[in-house]
Amino acid sequence: MSKKVLHFLAPSKPSTILFSALLLITGVIGAQERIGVAAAVDTTTTDLTLEQERRLVDEGYKIIQNHTIETDENGKAQMLLIDGTAFTVGPNSSVTLDSFIYNPETAEGSLTVTSKGLMRLVGGKVTKSNPAIIRTNAATVGIRGGIVFVDSEGDTTEASFIYGDEMSVTPNLNQDGTYVLTRNGFIVVVDDPLEDVEDVSLLTADQLLSMQQSLQGSPEEEEEESEEESSEEGESEEEESEEEESEEEESEEEESEEEESEEEESEEESEEESEEESSEEESEEESSEEESSEEESSEDSNEEESSEDSDSESESEDSGSEESESSDDAGTEDDSSDSSSEEGSDAGSDSETTESESESEVGSDTGSSDEAGTTETEAGGSEADASPDTDALDAGPDTDSEPEIDESALDSSGISDNSSAVAPDQLTTATDIDTGTEIEVATETETETQEETEVVEDVTEVAQETAADESVGAPEVDVVATTSVTENESNTTVATLSITNPGENEINFEITGEDSDKVVYDPETNSIQLIDGLDHETNATLDITLVVADDLGNIQINDLTIEVDDVNEAPSMLSMTHNNLISVNASINDVQANGSNISETTEIGAVVADITVADPDGDTVQYTLAGTGSDNFAISNSGEITLTSELNFESQSQFTIQVVSSDGINEIVQDVVIYVVNDNEAPSVTLDNFSVSENASSDTTLATASGLDPEGANVSYFLSGTGSDNFQIDSSGNITLSGNLDYETKQSYELTIFVSDGQFTVPKTITVTVTDTNEAPSVTSSVAFNSFLENTTVGTTIATSTGSDPEDDSISYSLSGTGSDKFSVDADGKVTLASALDYETATSYAINLNASDGTNTTTKVLTINVGNVAELVYSGSLAASSQNETISTGSVILSSSTSGAEGTVTYSISDPDNKFAINSSTGEVTLANALDHETKTSHSFTVTASDGSNSESQTFTLQINDVDLSISASLASAAQTEGIATGTTIVAAPTASGSEGTVTYSITDADNKFTVNSSTGAVTLANALDYETKTSHTFTLTASDGSTTTSQTFTLNVTDIDLANLVTALASATLSESSSVGASVASVSSLENDTGSTATYSITAGNSAGKFSVNSSTGAITTAAAVDFKDAKSYTLTLTASAGGDTTSSTVVIPIQNNEDFLSASVRFSQAYHSVTQNGFSATATRGPSGSSMANYVLEGATNDATQNYLICGSNCGAASSSDNYTQAVSQDGNKAVDIQYWFPLSTSSGARGNTFDGTVTAKIADTADSSNKIDFATSEILYGGRDTINADFWFMQLDKDETSLSIAGSIDMLILESYTSGFTARLEDRAEAKGINVTANRIQWSGSVNTWPSSTSPMAAYYDTLSDFEIIWDARLTSNGFGATRPIWEGEEARIEAWVADPGSLGYAFIIERCCGRDYAESYFTSLISNLGGSITFDNTIDVGGGSNSSLTLPTFFDAIKNHDVYDNGPGYSATACTGCTLLYPKGSSRFAASYFRSQDLESGTTADIFHYSDVQVTKDSTNNTLMDWFLDAMINKHGTNQIFQSFQDQFIFVGEPFTESTGNNNWASFVSSYSDGSKKVMAGVIIPVRNFTGGTEYFYPNFIPSNAWADSFGDVGLTYDSQLGDNPGLTDADWQWVKDAQGSASSNAYAGIQSCRFDSNCTGAYSNEVPEGQSLFWQVYTKTDSSTRSPGVGIWAQISFKDSYDGASGSTTRDDQQSLFSVLIADYDYRKYDTNRYSAGDTNYGLNGYHYWSYQDPTNADDNSKALLYGTSPVECVTTRESGCWYTKASGERPLASLLTPSDPYSSEDMQLSVFYDANSGAFNQGTFAQASFTQTVQDRSDGSNFTWQRAGVDISAFRTSAEAGYLSSASTHNGFFGGILEFHDSGKSQLARIYSTSTLATIVFDDTNDLVQTVAPLTIAAAPANNYTATWSTVDTGTMTLKYGDANNSGAKSAYISKEVFGAEIEDDDGSQIDGSSGGTGNLAGAMVSYNTLEEGDSDLFHSGGNDPIPDTSY
Repeated sequence: MSKKVLHFLAPSKPSTILFSALLLITGVIGAQERIGVAAAVDTTTTDLTLEQERRLVDEGYKIIQNHTIETDENGKAQMLLIDGTAFTVGPNSSVTLDSFIYNPETAEGSLTVTSKGLMRLVGGKVTKSNPAIIRTNAATVGIRGGIVFVDSEGDTTEASFIYGDEMSVTPNLNQDGTYVLTRNGFIVVVDDPLEDVEDVSLLTADQLLSMQQSLQGSPEEEEEESEEESSEEGESEEEESEEEESEEEESEEEESEEEESEEEESEEESEEESEEESSEEESEEESSEEESSEEESSEDSNEEESSEDSDSESESEDSGSEESESSDDAGTEDDSSDSSSEEGSDAGSDSETTESESESEVGSDTGSSDEAGTTETEAGGSEADASPDTDALDAGPDTDSEPEIDESALDSSGISDNSSAVAPDQLTTATDIDTGTEIEVATETETETQEETEVVEDVTEVAQETAADESVGAPEVDVVATTSVTENESNTTVATLSITNPGENEINFEITGEDSDKVVYDPETNSIQLIDGLDHETNATLDITLVVADDLGNIQINDLTIEVDDVNEAPSMLSMTHNNLISVNASINDVQANGSNISETTEIGAVVADITVADPDGDTVQYTLAGTGSDNFAISNSGEITLTSELNFESQSQFTIQVVSSDGINEIVQDVVIYVVNDNEAPSVTLDNFSVSENASSDTTLATASGLDPEGANVSYFLSGTGSDNFQIDSSGNITLSGNLDYETKQSYELTIFVSDGQFTVPKTITVTVTDTNEAPSVTSSVAFNSFLENTTVGTTIATSTGSDPEDDSISYSLSGTGSDKFSVDADGKVTLASALDYETATSYAINLNASDGTNTTTKVLTINVGNVAELVYSGSLAASSQNETISTGSVILSSSTSGAEGTVTYSISDPDNKFAINSSTGEVTLANALDHETKTSHSFTVTASDGSNSESQTFTLQINDVDLSISASLASAAQTEGIATGTTIVAAPTASGSEGTVTYSITDADNKFTVNSSTGAVTLANALDYETKTSHTFTLTASDGSTTTSQTFTLNVTDIDLANLVTALASATLSESSSVGASVASVSSLENDTGSTATYSITAGNSAGKFSVNSSTGAITTAAAVDFKDAKSYTLTLTASAGGDTTSSTVVIPIQNNEDFLSASVRFSQAYHSVTQNGFSATATRGPSGSSMANYVLEGATNDATQNYLICGSNCGAASSSDNYTQAVSQDGNKAVDIQYWFPLSTSSGARGNTFDGTVTAKIADTADSSNKIDFATSEILYGGRDTINADFWFMQLDKDETSLSIAGSIDMLILESYTSGFTARLEDRAEAKGINVTANRIQWSGSVNTWPSSTSPMAAYYDTLSDFEIIWDARLTSNGFGATRPIWEGEEARIEAWVADPGSLGYAFIIERCCGRDYAESYFTSLISNLGGSITFDNTIDVGGGSNSSLTLPTFFDAIKNHDVYDNGPGYSATACTGCTLLYPKGSSRFAASYFRSQDLESGTTADIFHYSDVQVTKDSTNNTLMDWFLDAMINKHGTNQIFQSFQDQFIFVGEPFTESTGNNNWASFVSSYSDGSKKVMAGVIIPVRNFTGGTEYFYPNFIPSNAWADSFGDVGLTYDSQLGDNPGLTDADWQWVKDAQGSASSNAYAGIQSCRFDSNCTGAYSNEVPEGQSLFWQVYTKTDSSTRSPGVGIWAQISFKDSYDGASGSTTRDDQQSLFSVLIADYDYRKYDTNRYSAGDTNYGLNGYHYWSYQDPTNADDNSKALLYGTSPVECVTTRESGCWYTKASGERPLASLLTPSDPYSSEDMQLSVFYDANSGAFNQGTFAQASFTQTVQDRSDGSNFTWQRAGVDISAFRTSAEAGYLSSASTHNGFFGGILEFHDSGKSQLARIYSTSTLATIVFDDTNDLVQTVAPLTIAAAPANNYTATWSTVDTGTMTLKYGDANNSGAKSAYISKEVFGAEIEDDDGSQIDGSSGGTGNLAGAMVSYNTLEEGDSDLFHSGGNDPIPDTSY
């Protein structure tokens, strides 16, 4: 019988949907280029990049080579490569794209992937010629031109060969074990990579179905049907309906009606086959280089999904738009549905289906949801209409007994997608991709455009071929088999084949099954031929399976069973037993396998073998023996074979006889092998007597015994006998001497030699004779000393000797060997020195002392060591005898070496010209100062080497070569077209040689067309070329090094082009992110068009997001969609003009202007860093620990809603309550809000410590909804913290803890917009809030038919900028048809909603339509919205009141909750009658209102929100309607997911604050300066909140802006005393913390507010006492109001100078007994961030800080401890900003900004993380570090009238500093000419160096810039060696002399300065090029540092210049 099952597989060609996606892939495929796209994705699928970043994959995601695609336990994904290859990844699986090479022109290349879990690969063009390689953990699978399933788990791999030319499977560790299949339909299993292929078996339908279901989801269980029940055409409608509904539930996508019916029959047949057939599943081995994974079977049954019978199912993406025509064999059903399909028509002639096919074939949109058909049908119909067309059913296979196989289960197009990294259950399917949509390609050149077009054409050609191939049905094969064959029959036909192949597909025939090796397929006769005889007794039937597969992946399996007729057969051998009869002496080596082993001594009669034979027919069997030697044996009737004669191994060692078994008719012959085993015999030994000399040496071979075993066995030897211990014998019989023989003692020995073969031992006795020999004398010697100095006296005894001779012969001595002539020996053996030693010649001697008795000589080696007598020798070598005058300083001039030194050698140099420096340790001489041939042509210097005892010198002369400057340059091109862009390189940077200084370049250009880079010499185009104006341009490039000038002239030719010089202009410098659609962006300023044709314009690059559009006629660029600064800070477009076949382009850069719209912000960043790069006192690093994937910073708490300020601190921020030290923030994790609380380590006391840092207070990060879910921080993990005391609107803390994560329940925010009568959404609000959803509602009242709408305001307008804050929008706004008689309420908002539904955090948009009011507008708006999102919907105003076919409607589980829901029973209503990409929801009963639901994955790619529409606002009013609301809200909650991950940084710094903004409409800065006139310049005063050290038992405040790792606990506080500085409340406990509390803000406006300063009070006493610590300043910051609404912050300065010292008190003494000092100065510059494009973007708002800090510190040193050296360093200082805020946060009284956070590197900045760098002279090492400190502005006082205080909360006018009019100012100096003093410290040549610098007779010159608040200082200084006292004892000296230091520059760029007044100022050293060092001495290299005026300090340090000491101020003028 024959059974047929058809399996419809994915085709091997790419589907149509591939091509629109592949338009983005162009060019040559490389390692990091895109090679394909994700066509379909279900739930979480990720891409693991080469940088180990993990990105979520959505539909259309670009596939990159070497990336890894991974799925979770529910995930599946289908990836399409550019050559047409498709691979589908199952759940819990991954595929790594190791290598992909593809040449579109030849369609050749290669593909290698690594797989774990389950995957299916459908080969594309690459695999036609070269097999695709799939590597697993166990085996490597190769598949050429076909389809394969690979399932790998651990060391097991299964490869299923579905279709193709060849599949190979190679175990990874057994390369010789490759198994090759050329037959389809088999499964190969590898269980062990070391072993061969474990098994190969036929692939069953069940196995194939299981794999397909794993890739798509298991089909629902169907009702079991009896195998005996046959399929009849008259099946009941109910059964037919159940089958159709079941199939619809299983289908993941819509497919055409014809395919659906084929799939149903296919499923039935496949399942029946799986019931009747059984097959073993076997494992295969497949290789994997690195990965192994577990495959998890996705066997969870899907929720029951049912849909309208009218819903046709879409085609799979693998098969593209294939529409298979039904055939009679396929048994096509007419899948008609209620009111949607025409009845009674054959599926193949359905006109609507044909239309769908036609659309698919031309690449139209085939995407639709699981339940919605792609074919629109007529309304109407009844339940009776739903019965199937029985005429269309096939009369072929029994459909009752064969289960259905869902065709969609065999492809992945139903796979859904998690389209966003933030919404794991937001589903998207590949059918959403609009294949008709044209995707723009960003191409930069015409060549790339052409290459891209060719690739697209190639791929399109494949698509067209595929569409054509797939439009024809699968081939059908009918098989007719013979009834039976005779069991011994062969070469006969057993079956004939009838083939129908309408599509002329390529067909492959394979025969499998148990007896497949006995038959073959004959293609000439289309028959199956039997080639081997059969055995009836073994198998009464012939069972084979014919597998037919075509090139489209269709498979037909035919099972054949043929009876085998019996005939009489010969007997058969059942068993044979071989007996082994072996004697004890038998040779075991003669025993062999596969026969009887009989010793040659075996007795006659012994049984040597038994044989058992059976006859299949039961006949009696007779035995006889035959063959050579058979007469030696006999056989009994029972088959027993016995020995009949004696055996002899030597004459015959083997017998092979035959046993003949006969049943009287037939007989069989069996060979019996009998081996004769040799018996073992004793060995023999041969050896003669021998003699040996008495002085023979040991180990000498004396004789050799020869042992022999007859059986050839190895023998062993041993000795015995008296004296045998003097001899030994080895395994070869060699006898050697082991002892000493003495003829005088014994003259012979009797030895017995034994030889053994292991069983027998044989002795042999011999005699050994000893012969007499004359022996050498013996001698001993001793060297007198271990070493003899080289000046040892001649004649000194070196060694003595003693000798004796065995024969008493006399002994004589002699010496020999190298150096023996230096010594002599006498007759007694005494060795003496004969001539002088020389250590430099030889350090030791080894001579021979020879003692001779006249015949024999004995030799002893004497080792004599020579000791050195020190003699220093110096040798120097010039690197070259002459050097060019242009060599750089530091060049090596001479190298040195010494010998003979008695100690450490040090080097010094005498250099009268002061040109060279020497390394005192190595003697290397380098150039210290520049050479100049014109000044001197040679230089002589002397190098001296000294070892402490001796010294040697050598003088050298270096010749100086004259070098002149020259340059070499060339034009980049001899000619340039007139259309080239400005900035194009004309001359590349020239090569300069022979320069004597810095080379600078200039250009002479009469035409003013070019510009030159003065540093590099590169020439670029400055102004456009114009051929019509001038055809060539000549210019001269000149180079100068300060002394020499050289030039080179160039002529550039200009080439004419007809279309050139496209010039554009921006409408404004930046484009605001709030700009409306259509806003003007840029326009064309000019275009040179000589083509004679009108130019057209297009955007050819940079507009992939579709944000801009261009007027093709004018080139004007406008916005096409909303822009957002957080998405892109700028866009770079390429505008192309085309005319007359020519094109020219121009780049348009559009900066996006940010709008600050955060009411509150939480900022977190890491203080950790790695990968440090240091250059001098500058260092950068990568932020965060090594291996971290976190961003540089995280911005949280985004809102501009005044009701949602997340800065919550309890009812009373100052109260002593534990609940008052936290803030609440909304953490953004992939745009999903997570509510968290930051608990800060702040004192909750109401006393002095209130709101200040308290390390004992619990700090944590907690889940707002569950306080037990938190990250706790131990006391040791908390470093710093605080909070502003005024508003509680600025909080900060620093932590010391590794990265930590917290899983937090996510929150959902819902925006409700409604306009009906009051209360219509009240129940919705209640239901949402009850489910934990945060609701924001906005309603505009509408009163019936009266239009009461505002003329221009929409209820949504208030939320335009914050729509992304909401996950759900319920839009129930109504309007009459007239809205002002002109427009609906939704006008202009469609684009905003479209952008919102694509936001990664959006969940669902509910659009509620009211039948009464504005329905037409609502329909129009909603229809357009859905159309723009890739779907469609059709509205109708009637619906069948009786329910019609809707009464039997079943809905998917997703919509189960509303399938029986009645909404509002007042008609008439209206409904949607058709939609694409959605599910129509028709309520049952008498309702008139319909709904539709569009899932995000069913719409266009990128859509993340589901869309729900309903037809009546009553849905939220009636109390009985909760079901629908609950269903929708629960669906949103389920889609959102349960948990989000909060990730904290390592060493995290957190601050939370209210930004001090400057955006339009929320401009805090404008409010701050509103009361001042333009040009007003103010000075704010700030303080730095100090950081407390709590470690090591010593508590103190760290100095500000210095990394804590630069500080030691023993250093102390260096005078940083805060506790005595509270003039308003002295004597407080914890006064230092009270100071911090006051500094952090005070709401009080009395005299004690904030930190007091003496700057504005000459009476600094009592309550007005200065509260700034001694030796420290306030942080003074200048700002200016420049116009009516803006201000311009400027310079700032802060300083601290603290000394602690004492003197010995002696009159005139200047020696300090002990001292400790700190110098610290910060010079800052606040400015707009938009101007600093190195760190920020042009669209960044507000202000940033660019400052630098300099410091030095001397550890305490005194008479008892002078070992401590200086620490000194520098640090950048920046404020922490964010995308939505600048430096400042929160407001104080007077609207001034209150707080900021300062750190070396702003984490928002685009630069690398910057670090502090400091040098520790104690350890001689550079170190790096960082810090973070808060700064708070203060309320200050001003007595402008000289007597009364005026509180200045906004700052003091700068006139109070700079003029004498302010009587309240402490001092009002109008000029400044003061002294200059300090220390010069640097690190050079391995030593720390210090000098004292002080002003010369000319005081420093200081120039003040009152306009820009800058200062420049020039100070001629004397450099003197520091005094030799305890303070400088560890420092080396420097050369003394003079130099001039420069501070500050004119534009505040290279050297910053800050000028507050002529007594308060500071500046950095200006030393960009080192030119300021104009003295002849004073140090090497450039300098860095700062100066600050002493009166910058609020109160001078009392120990620095004290009146009672001996160190007064040296110049009374300052």
